Amino acid sequence: MDNGVIIRVLAGEHELVFIHKKYNNLTPPTGKIEEGESPLETALRELKEEVNLTPRTIKSKGPIKFGEYEIFYFEVNIIDVEEVGPTNMEPNKHTNMQWINTERMLLEESVSPLYRKFFEVFK
Repeated sequence: MDNGVIIRVLAGEHELVFIHKKYNNLTPPTGKIEEGESPLETALRELKEEVNLTPRTIKSKGPIKFGEYEIFYFEVNIIDVEEVGPTNMEPNKHTNMQWINTERMLLEESVSPLYRKFFEVFK
């Protein structure tokens, strides 16, 4: 079984998402846990690799099953979006990085099934 992480990056009522080119859906930073790596280490690595973000704090929301996978959810809260300024570090994988209102995002049909599952479990 492959395990992975999904990281919700929040700034007030908005969160960071981008379009995943392979799946053509809205998604936050995600990644597979590499051998010898903890879920937290994976989350921190993926934030750095995908959006060049090193958070001061990161909160674990726990693992859930998603099909055959065990996915570990994390949340990062950012106070000042302008000060942090995440950058799309993997334009070959992601496009259209944006801050979107959470309620509006959930109305979008293009939200990834994995991310939608997060909201079902951790409302």
